[in-house]
Amino acid sequence: MANYPFFCIPKGGTLDTARGPKEGALPTILCIDDDPKILELQANILQTSGYEVLSAADGPAGIALAMEHTVDAVVLDFMMPGMHGGQVAEVLLRERPAVPIVMCTGFFDAVPEWLRWFAAGVVQKGDGPGALLALLQGLIAAKKKSARASDGDQGTHRNHAA
Repeated sequence: MANYPFFCIPKGGTLDTARGPKEGALPTILCIDDDPKILELQANILQTSGYEVLSAADGPAGIALAMEHTVDAVVLDFMMPGMHGGQVAEVLLRERPAVPIVMCTGFFDAVPEWLRWFAAGVVQKGDGPGALLALLQGLIAAKKKSARASDGDQGTHRNHAA
């Protein structure tokens, strides 16, 4: 049996979409994959690892969730019927450029070179949950550090303006 990385399903609770994640709130991961078994497995692993999870079974549903909710990262399958992962990534990169996209695929060679450059990371489904979890943890930590630095900069600017 292949080891698959984890994806997401809502765990309950609420998202404050107007203000973004609250201090102490669980990081929210949006997972998009056409295989419901993969989504379920990934949701279990991510939730157990402390993430709030949203899931979508296709590209259009994933894009809609990304527009409706504040998410900290997107885990995106590449080979999907209809709208493939590259097309979904193009929309997300344009509409939500600050949200990192992690490509998670069983077909690494099918992922176009441009997408490998613009994605925050690419993992193969056979790499197991540890590879995806480590990548997400690093992305979330970097995002929090950047947000703290921005908050500090804004405080400095306010002091100079006063």
